[in-house]
Amino acid sequence: MNMSQEESPTLPEEALTQSRVIADAQLAYGQGHEQVQDAYEGALERLLGLPSILAPQNNHMPPPTASTASYHTPRTGDTVFYSAVSTFSARIGAGRAVIINNEGLSSNPQSQYNELLATRNLWPVDPMQEQNWSGRGQHAEFQKQERWQLDAMLPVQDFLGSSSLAMVQSVKCKRILLARKTIRCIPGRSMTREKAIEEVAHLTRLSHAHIVRVIGTYIIGQELSILIYPVAQYNLDSFLRLVDEHPLYESRQSLPRFMVCLANALAYVHQELTKHMDIKPQNILVRTLARAERNTLWSDRYSVYIADFGIARSYGTAEATETDGPTMFTRKYAAPEVVAQEKRGLAADIFSLGCVFAEIVAAFVPLKLGECESHISLLQSALLENKSGDRSYQANIG
Repeated sequence: MNMSQEESPTLPEEALTQSRVIADAQLAYGQGHEQVQDAYEGALERLLGLPSILAPQNNHMPPPTASTASYHTPRTGDTVFYSAVSTFSARIGAGRAVIINNEGLSSNPQSQYNELLATRNLWPVDPMQEQNWSGRGQHAEFQKQERWQLDAMLPVQDFLGSSSLAMVQSVKCKRILLARKTIRCIPGRSMTREKAIEEVAHLTRLSHAHIVRVIGTYIIGQELSILIYPVAQYNLDSFLRLVDEHPLYESRQSLPRFMVCLANALAYVHQELTKHMDIKPQNILVRTLARAERNTLWSDRYSVYIADFGIARSYGTAEATETDGPTMFTRKYAAPEVVAQEKRGLAADIFSLGCVFAEIVAAFVPLKLGECESHISLLQSALLENKSGDRSYQANIG
């Protein structure tokens, strides 16, 4: 290497990207298009690191009041995500410029991932609604050699769990804790990108204070990751165990409100002609509210969320929700018609939620004087007494 090469300054990739954005935006700005001029100002705002606040996503619940806040919806902080909004005309994303089209939507040259997203109405994204967590848009593509950038952008905070198909971690993005569900999608295997993106499609359609929400997705190699808000300290199963072990713990006082919140959330899901198909305590999250989010009531210390729409289905009409094909299910909480693989509809979700409510009530009811075994333990013991060994609720009715 000669001296001139050694002395030549090199710019970091981030600086090069920013300079390209500015150069492309300046070129478009000079053409005098009003929409592009507004976009250019948005690009400058983003590059200066000024975050925008997205409006709350829930438009289906009444605004919190003294009489409703503790029963229906957490405070506004639960539904706000701080992120730059990509409203500029030329954004560098996966090595391609993003152009604002006549409808005001960002339109990348098609990639296979974009094409897949488009089949689920997830792309192109309205730039006024886009949550640009990555600087490349809400749904981003990264090359394998860029993993270090992802690690810096989304530092891992904790390991939350795993299954044979996915791993869940908490990560920090722009000072906000998110859950990252990473799925290894291999063509020809049981989990493909097409199947994995279904959960994103469902959650994008649904907007409710007690349903988790998707912030964005990205692919790198054979992995597809989904970023979800909020991160919770418990699922309902672990929360009920905590209550069972500490009967005087103030968390018990939240349980009646949980039932109201979950009933409202499931009613909304069904209103949107979606079946969850796997309602159970492990798929319900419990988050400890920050002090600023709480009411003065002890019962307002926690908020509850329906999660994991991985096997959910959406339909065009109410009649279409009645189906009879084979499906996956969790036997313990499944409705009788689901276990029998008979025709079932939205009512199957309600049966499953009723089973969850039975466990919530068992955990909430205090022990009487002289009782040694908790009610939730008694409930589980009753299921174990089934002569055929079927511990499901539907097999022990009556």
